[in-house]
Amino acid sequence: MIKNIIFDFGGVIVPHKKLSMSEAISQIFFIHLEKAKKIWNERTDDLHKGKISSKDLLLELKEKLHSNKEINKLLQEWTDYYKKRSKYIDYELLNYIYELKKKFNIYLLTDTVDTHSDY
Repeated sequence: MIKNIIFDFGGVIVPHKKLSMSEAISQIFFIHLEKAKKIWNERTDDLHKGKISSKDLLLELKEKLHSNKEINKLLQEWTDYYKKRSKYIDYELLNYIYELKKKFNIYLLTDTVDTHSDY
C-alpha cells in the first residue's frame, strides 16, 4: 500500500526551462561560457549538497573573478536568472497535492540551491 508520495520542486512544482547555471555565471560575471562551465562543474556538487550557499559561491567567484559588484547585487542577479526561466508555480498541481495529503504523507525533496528555494 502506498503511504508516501514525494514531489520535486524545480521542474515539477515550479516548471522551468532547462537551467544553465554556467550561463548565469557567464552573464553575471561577464566571462566566457566555457570558463563559467568549468567553474560551475567544480562547485555544483557542494552547492547542491548544501555544503556551500549561493552567497558563499558568489563571494568566492566575486574574489576569484575580481568583480566590483556588491554581493547583494550578485545574489539578486542569480535569483533573477532563475525567476526568468521559471514559468510559474503550478497551483493546479498544488491543489492536487493538497487533496492527496488527506490520504498520504507528502514530501517535497529537491536538489535546488538555496536562493531558488527561497523563490
